[in-house]
Amino acid sequence: MPQTTIRGRFFHKAAVVVAAVSLATLFTFPLAPRMFHSRDLLFVAAVILVTRYEGGIAGICTAVLAVLVFDWFFDQTPGVLDLTIGNGIRISVFISLSAMVALLDRQRRRAMDSLVTTNQKLQTALDEIKTLRGTLLICSYCSTKIAQPRNPTGRARNGLQRKKMANAPLFLETGMGEGRGLCGRCQHVSDPIF
Repeated sequence: MPQTTIRGRFFHKAAVVVAAVSLATLFTFPLAPRMFHSRDLLFVAAVILVTRYEGGIAGICTAVLAVLVFDWFFDQTPGVLDLTIGNGIRISVFISLSAMVALLDRQRRRAMDSLVTTNQKLQTALDEIKTLRGTLLICSYCSTKIAQPRNPTGRARNGLQRKKMANAPLFLETGMGEGRGLCGRCQHVSDPIF
């Protein structure tokens, strides 16, 4: 089974390389008489696109195939594969371009993975803050922490006593969420009966 997927990926990448160079060749034929000095622009685009979407090795294969096809069809002597210094420079430029795009794409993927990880940590922290905010008593009018009354023994009340205290008349729910009410100072301001 793993060999099938490896073989399938290999044939997929090979098909993409051949298709990209074939399209660049087909589109260069009508443009070649008008663009004599920049006939290899579509081959550069093919190298960049294949490297970006299929990886560095497929990009290098595209660069080599693009130079060979360019030499065969669009060189000064079409139909003859002559390895000249110009072709060597062209292949080195194409391969370096492919390597540069592959490195930039790898860095972009690492940065995206880092952002996703950081976003998950921040979301976890936000959920914890929401949980803590629900357990703390906060005045909905002045947004200050409401002091939790202590037992006569001086210890803080437990969770059940805090829930009973939150339902007491002193802490009027305002629809702002659990644990929100009015402190004694704000309750006197908002309710003239006291």
